[in-house]
Amino acid sequence: MNNKLTYIIDDDKLTVKLMSILISKSKFCEEIHSFNNAQFAIDKLKENWDDSEILPDAILLDLNMPVMDGWQFLDEFIHLPIKKKFQFLS
Repeated sequence: MNNKLTYIIDDDKLTVKLMSILISKSKFCEEIHSFNNAQFAIDKLKENWDDSEILPDAILLDLNMPVMDGWQFLDEFIHLPIKKKFQFLS
């Protein structure tokens, strides 16, 4: 296990549940935080951008969501002053 924290950003509850089960069974990471809205996730990253210990190591991102879709999330994400390297899976 290389990852401490993974974010799942997806508005479909079943997808989040299934991904969480698969991640847990494969021991991909120690902890999972899920967001049903990409805006909530970007707000959390903006809050914690300067503390790499509480930033995720991997982000699983749904591209088609209401409020803020995955593409809009990525557009905002690239402007954050985060130095940590992330794994993105979509």
